[in-house]
Amino acid sequence: MTPFVIYDAVSSVIWFGGQGGDANGTGIDLSTGKLVHWEGWGVDSLFELQTAVAALHQVTKMRNPAVAERAARPLAEFVQAELSNQFAQQAS
Repeated sequence: MTPFVIYDAVSSVIWFGGQGGDANGTGIDLSTGKLVHWEGWGVDSLFELQTAVAALHQVTKMRNPAVAERAARPLAEFVQAELSNQFAQQAS
């Protein structure tokens, strides 16, 4: 996998990586100039997140909006919680 560089404007961090989506990584906090480290996601967490996003994509194709909303709400909450948790861990 080729290396990547991501600028996160919300937390003012430049992230560096290149060993895969579940690998450890390093970033530079632009507000403090300090190096920050993240542990990376486990493969199981990434697979669950990918499955939930794919399921959300399929739910958007449903014609009945009431059913789509009931199916989408818990999936969206899971995706949001998982991403928020992961980014919170990376920022600390």
